[in-house]
Amino acid sequence: MASPRIIMKLTVTAVRKEPGDVLVIDLKHPRKPVLPAFEAGSHVDVHLPEGKVRQYSLCGDPTELGRYTIAVKRENDGRGGSAWIHETIAVGSTLPVSAPRNHFALKPGEGPSLLLAAGIGITPILAMARALTRQAKPFELHYFTRSRALTPLLAAIGSDLPGGNVRLHFDDEPQTRQDIAALLANRSDDAQTYYCGPPGFMAVVGRAAEHWPEGTVHFETFQPPEFDGAPPERKREFPRTFCC
Repeated sequence: MASPRIIMKLTVTAVRKEPGDVLVIDLKHPRKPVLPAFEAGSHVDVHLPEGKVRQYSLCGDPTELGRYTIAVKRENDGRGGSAWIHETIAVGSTLPVSAPRNHFALKPGEGPSLLLAAGIGITPILAMARALTRQAKPFELHYFTRSRALTPLLAAIGSDLPGGNVRLHFDDEPQTRQDIAALLANRSDDAQTYYCGPPGFMAVVGRAAEHWPEGTVHFETFQPPEFDGAPPERKREFPRTFCC
């Protein structure tokens, strides 16, 4: 039987609003100075009232294990989880949060990484870019959004990443637009690509990268489960154990 999935009761220590109706939340353990380690691309399960579970990527620095940081976009047409967080969570609130898991990890190697994100899909991609920056590995980040005014986490990107590695693309600024098919048309030796974003963006990137060799294209989707709990296969693999 698989090891129990640890669920910690973490305290909200900071909340800030970002453009695009996004809430950035810092979480710390009320008694322990260090949280379970995680790698870029990891996510946690956040347990909400009435048995609801939502998964959010960790967008903080994996070297700072005193806190977890998540970014939650309010989805007015969603199932209520993001709305509850936006309307309820404040500094001092307690959230049950699982230990991190990673199904979207960076692959080992020295080749360049092409990172593509759209909208709130920036959350795991930003963590990857931070990790690659720290490791002095080559990468290029392309971030696609509707407009500069609605783009979350721009300040973090500007402060934490080398400017020469970042390309910002806004629908309402024609000079910044980028054809994704052209971007992925030619692959340099040993390159890997990672992408995350809304369904339309995912479909476009998936088609554009079809000619890339097997094992060089990696993605994460934000698909809601069929019920308000962890996906069935993951629930079986990781029995839940509340603690702390």
